[in-house]
Amino acid sequence: MRTADIRSRQILWMSTLAFAACFAVWTIFSIIGIGIKAELDLNETKFGLLIATPILTGSLFRMPLGIWSDRYAAILRMERAVAADRRLEQGIGVKVTT
Repeated sequence: MRTADIRSRQILWMSTLAFAACFAVWTIFSIIGIGIKAELDLNETKFGLLIATPILTGSLFRMPLGIWSDRYAAILRMERAVAADRRLEQGIGVKVTT
């Protein structure tokens, strides 16, 4: 099997596990939220805001962080790769060409 196929399968499994973990956390949070609602004497609106705020902030920040990641994360990786290549060239004294 090719390395890219193996890596794709790993990413698929990790994404599935991350989704399941996030879903489990939200389920637990909603169960705990019932106790918080009773302890803080929250009405339905306040309880709804308590549950919806993390979801809403995650949704709002997903777009700008995705744009930032697409724009700058690739540049940072490329800069690291170029720096590593330069260190390799200096270390062995030979220019590496592709």
